Amino acid sequence: RVIKSNESDKSKINQIVSFINEYGGIEYSKKKMVELRDQAFGILEELPSSNRTYKMQLKQLVNFVIDRDI
Repeated sequence: RVIKSNESDKSKINQIVSFINEYGGIEYSKKKMVELRDQAFGILEELPSSNRTYKMQLKQLVNFVIDRDI
């Protein structure tokens, strides 16, 4: 409800962040990202080697998104 209401009440946002942290939401999300990345990289390896540059660029992009600090 808080998110849908478009309110910018910092105390409500802090409650949501605390809830996510308390129940391991961030850790779960990171673990899931790595799992999906590994699956995607496996699929990329099945592409012909002539696409090596594209595969490398896609991998770099995915790793950037996963590894960046926000």
